[in-house]
Amino acid sequence: MTRLINIDNGGTLTDFCLVDGADVRYTKTLTTPYDLSRCLFDGLTRVSELVYGEPQLAALLQSTDYIRYSTTQGTNALVQRAGPRLLAHASAYLDSAMAYSRRHSSAFSPLT
Repeated sequence: MTRLINIDNGGTLTDFCLVDGADVRYTKTLTTPYDLSRCLFDGLTRVSELVYGEPQLAALLQSTDYIRYSTTQGTNALVQRAGPRLLAHASAYLDSAMAYSRRHSSAFSPLT
């Protein structure tokens, strides 16, 4: 059996979804933008309570096969044009990566 924890860090709430075989459980915690590790570990502790009936974060992490973390904060900042202006630095590596992706675009088509 595979245990997966999906985490979506949002602007107001951080969502946690545990998939453990056929069992699916959900919980949320308030996002702490000043320290994202706090809402991450608060939520994981809540997930451990769902699994074990009491906080057992270490046991949860040791028994979890995969953790997926995503954030809507970065996407929202781009869409809303909010946040600081950033400079992107292109290098020779980026040029070769772009050339590779053009040559092998069919490999990436299922992802888009």
